[in-house]
Amino acid sequence: AAEVYAKEKLTPAVREYWNARDHAGYDRSQYHRRLAQDFVDFVRPQRGQAVLDLACGTGLVSRAIAELVGVNGIVVGMDVTEGMLEFARAQPTQGAPIHYLLGDVENPTDLQSAVQICNRKFDLVTCVSSLPYLSNVEDAVQLWAKELVQPEAGRLAVTGIDTQSFVRGVVLRVACERNGVTMPEWSKD
Repeated sequence: AAEVYAKEKLTPAVREYWNARDHAGYDRSQYHRRLAQDFVDFVRPQRGQAVLDLACGTGLVSRAIAELVGVNGIVVGMDVTEGMLEFARAQPTQGAPIHYLLGDVENPTDLQSAVQICNRKFDLVTCVSSLPYLSNVEDAVQLWAKELVQPEAGRLAVTGIDTQSFVRGVVLRVACERNGVTMPEWSKD
């Protein structure tokens, strides 16, 4: 069974932790830059797609995706941390416009505000390295798959820390299996 954290305690704690971080340092970190680029290379967003980047932080993944989907695409980044979003909004972008939204990626109302931006569900929904900050991974994945991803052709792409040993990764694997989502193995050493 999924471990569930008290949402009313977890979300403010996550917000406080990430607002206190050095956003520029995070964005310059070679680890984070490489993780973002490896992830985007793996999911291969296509020109013209509508993409939602959940828990987008400083926008590293959002910006890389925007460049690939091009001016006919659209990227929406959502994060619970205003400080990270302020930093993301201030960064130069190429390609698709990026709409950064303040919102909780586990809140259906917040998620619907993202859908309303492009008036349809998304071709690709991403969430990179943020599973440990969710109160209930299984419920979140189920919600994302049902409410955000285009039926049939849409994709949901998420990363955990280690899907074999990290508790959240195991919960993610179970949630994906229950919802018919295939989890390919990927890593670059």
